[in-house]
Amino acid sequence: MSAAVAVPLAAASVVVDGLSIRFTRSRYQTTPDNASYSEVTAVVERTSGGNTAPVPGANIPFTLSALPAGTTPPALPSGATTLTAGPQAVAAAAATNGQAPSAKLPNGLQIATLGTTDASGAYVVAPISTGPGWGWVKLSASTTVSGETATAETYIEITIKGPVFSFGAPNAGGLGNGNSGFQPLPTYVNHPEFDVVAISARVDYGAALLTSAGEIFSWGSGYQGANAQGGTDQSTLWTPAKIVTAYAGQTFTSLSRGSRYNQGAIDSNGGAYGWGWNTFGTLTGGSTAPIGVFTPKLIHDSLKSGVKKLVMNDWTGYALKDDGTVWSWGFNYEGSLGLASKAIGAYTTQPEQVVFPGNVKITDIAAGWAAAYVVDENGHLWGWGSGAGNRLGQGADLTWRTTPTRIGNDTDVYASVYSNSYTYAAGAVRTDGTGVYWGYNAFGQAGFSGATNTPTAVPLQGVAQLEIGTYGTYARLTNGDVYYSGWGGWGQGGSGEYTAEAKFRKAVNLDGPAKDIAATFTAGFVLV
Repeated sequence: MSAAVAVPLAAASVVVDGLSIRFTRSRYQTTPDNASYSEVTAVVERTSGGNTAPVPGANIPFTLSALPAGTTPPALPSGATTLTAGPQAVAAAAATNGQAPSAKLPNGLQIATLGTTDASGAYVVAPISTGPGWGWVKLSASTTVSGETATAETYIEITIKGPVFSFGAPNAGGLGNGNSGFQPLPTYVNHPEFDVVAISARVDYGAALLTSAGEIFSWGSGYQGANAQGGTDQSTLWTPAKIVTAYAGQTFTSLSRGSRYNQGAIDSNGGAYGWGWNTFGTLTGGSTAPIGVFTPKLIHDSLKSGVKKLVMNDWTGYALKDDGTVWSWGFNYEGSLGLASKAIGAYTTQPEQVVFPGNVKITDIAAGWAAAYVVDENGHLWGWGSGAGNRLGQGADLTWRTTPTRIGNDTDVYASVYSNSYTYAAGAVRTDGTGVYWGYNAFGQAGFSGATNTPTAVPLQGVAQLEIGTYGTYARLTNGDVYYSGWGGWGQGGSGEYTAEAKFRKAVNLDGPAKDIAATFTAGFVLV
């Protein structure tokens, strides 16, 4: 959301003789749940014969009020820079769990007489506290001196930095804003004031965000420690909470993707850490104990540095290292380890290297349901694991592959690959911005109906990123637009509709171009 522009009201007013009161800004800006906002300042002055002087000792009653739903503040004074209002600047249109934007004066009320002006005629209103909602509130002020009364008003925009938007169904708090109802339009995830650089979603109702300071905040289902709150905490979190780490000062540089009940991240030393559900050893390098991991745990000593990307499905973990090698661990479900030496149903005791013909280097990796996918240094696609539902893109051949197998032809050059642990499909983006999809397409996830047994182009141009959901596909374009195709009965397309169409529909009301996208089983997320 664009920042409020500080414009002195007096500069845009006609100077007349008499008593006046003004605020130092026509718009102020703060965040939800801020107990000490103290930038609002009122100034009382008297003008006589064109000369203006401060009025010290004036008492000022203030009144706070929320704007009616569906309204925005009046236009800025003539000559001021226009303020662009985001979707939640329309007050109550998508308030947090039914909570409209709110604020209170220091005495805890909406109306108060707060001190007197100082020698400069100014009075700083401190502190104003805000509630969990967001939008606009109006602050009115009046003063009476020597029988003469003057009034003024300003507006406080309660907003969220980042920002991250969510839309869809609220299962297990997965929307991240306290909303317990369906949300077909993008609405802010209720996180404090900090810069978000990446988002990731757990397929079964949870997500995480990474800040520029290297901190991680998590929300949604806390099953077996998925929110990393320490101890044995399995609480469902309806809004983001900072994860609890066992290492003082530990910071992170990226989040894992594709998992269902667990989450992982790479720390500033290049180490791979995980937390949450560990039944198949995905968080402990192959060991199935403990079942739940409640704070970030180093997955294995061999992964304490040099890890570039971390992805996981229910059974297997994968690390792409800086040297272009891929390592897997956990349970070999239908060939998901990609290791010729491991029988189906076997476990690893530590991460082992996945071998590619010619020792080709790998540049990207994704985890699917009992399958994994990579892009090599030549831009070629590979996959292994289960072939059910055409998820390995081999046409009519649905057999399992226990070692890496080429997907597609040698002509197309790919930059990135995508999947998740609860889908029979995958996607990739070519270097020319073409997005492709293969696998299960019963809901029109590819943007059209019909077979997608091999990599097939989706009907969009300029694709920068795909997110392969269970019932639909999200696409982020190079211009920052976000589209969704597939079943949308929970409103998870972000278009304001509850529709099921084999057609990409644009998500609306996003407050700027998208930088990252993610999806759970029932919801989508966008970072702008």
